[in-house]
Amino acid sequence: MKRKIFLLLFCLAGTFGSYAVDGVVNATALNARLRPELASPVAMKLAKNAVVNVLAAKGNFYEIAVPDYAPVYVSAAYIGQDGKLFKDQQMRVKPAVGAASYGVIPAGTAVETVKVDRYGWARIKPPKALKLYVASFYIDLKGKLEETPAPEVKKEVAKAAAPEAAPEVKKEEAKAAAPEAAPEVKKEEAKAAAPEVKKEEAKAAAPVPVLEPELISLGIDVTKGEKVSLRGNLTALSEKTVNCVQYALTADNDGKLEIVCFVSVPAGKDLSKMQDQELTVEGTAYTVPNWKKRILRLDSYKTVK
Repeated sequence: MKRKIFLLLFCLAGTFGSYAVDGVVNATALNARLRPELASPVAMKLAKNAVVNVLAAKGNFYEIAVPDYAPVYVSAAYIGQDGKLFKDQQMRVKPAVGAASYGVIPAGTAVETVKVDRYGWARIKPPKALKLYVASFYIDLKGKLEETPAPEVKKEVAKAAAPEAAPEVKKEEAKAAAPEAAPEVKKEEAKAAAPEVKKEEAKAAAPVPVLEPELISLGIDVTKGEKVSLRGNLTALSEKTVNCVQYALTADNDGKLEIVCFVSVPAGKDLSKMQDQELTVEGTAYTVPNWKKRILRLDSYKTVK
């Protein structure tokens, strides 16, 4: 029997905030789905003329912030007196165990309860990290949905660092600064200075890892990845809200199944036949804000014999 691991998407609030725009629903009743695809479960219906906050374009869908009145349910039995969950909980779109799930909200998270029904289901205020998806054809934008512009800092730095002296002046300065030491001394000086220059150049030329926008939107700092080699059982995520994080690496700790890390598999690599097998995986591990476990960007793997 396959183990089931659940995953919660907690993006940083405000990732797209500066570039989001309001949109107005022009359909009689518009389905808001859990993922940007028609086969995805419907979380709620938006009435005509309802105003939504559009965050980004996802193909033929718009990603929107979940409205405050959206239905989000958890079991009231696991909400402590301090308003915090003391057990990981599925966030359901309806007060039923079989209802579609937004994902898992981890233990220790403070929730704002709207009401509790007689069956023990608590309707909570949607966490800010949640997103929904609507067909873009049925939304009239009130402004232009912009993409995050490329930073201009590098251009300014390059411009500031560019020498202002004319070529003739440079020659004179170089001539004036040339040391009078014997050739042997010059060679020693050049030899001593070379390693430091090479290190700086190598550091500046280090490539920035290329990750999917969906991973970067989680708040990952791509410059702070750690090369790791980890061992465990590869378990497919049965419910997820981050499509590019497909697996979890799990290990048995005194009879209790624990997650070692989540695994993101790049396009072109297929691990479907490796499910429930013990593997050694290698790649770059990234810390995600509000996640207890890191995401490992897979480079290679091998089965443990």
